[in-house]
Amino acid sequence: MLGTYTTKPFSDRSWSAYEQGKRDIPDREYVLMALVVGATPEDVKAAGRDRASELLRQEIDRRRAPTASGVSKRTAERMDAAIAQIQALPFDQKVRDQMVEVLQQQVDAMIDLHGRQVEIMRNEAQ
Repeated sequence: MLGTYTTKPFSDRSWSAYEQGKRDIPDREYVLMALVVGATPEDVKAAGRDRASELLRQEIDRRRAPTASGVSKRTAERMDAAIAQIQALPFDQKVRDQMVEVLQQQVDAMIDLHGRQVEIMRNEAQ
C-alpha cells in the first residue's frame, strides 16, 4: 500500500521493525506510515514527533491544494463544501480532521482507480 505514496516503498519487514521499535523511524517514513493508517497531524504530535507532524500537515495541505495542471473550479468548490460540512459537525476537531482525511483518501482512491482504468485502456489500444 505504501507504493501509493512513494516511489520507494519500504517492505513489510521494515514496517514491522519500526512497529517493534527495532529501528528508528525517519520523519519521512513516519509521515508515509501516518498516511496509510489515517493518523492526523495531532496524533503524530501527541506521539512526540513534532517534525513529522508538521510534514504530515504539509502533505495533507498539498493534497488538498489545486495543482498547476488545474483542478477544476467545480471540483475544488465541491471539496471545499464537503470539508465545510464536516467542519460544521458537532464533533471535536480531532474527529473532524480524521473525517476530512478519510474524505481525501476516498478521493485519492477514486483518482487511483481512474488511473488504473486509463492504463488498462491504453494497453488494450496497443
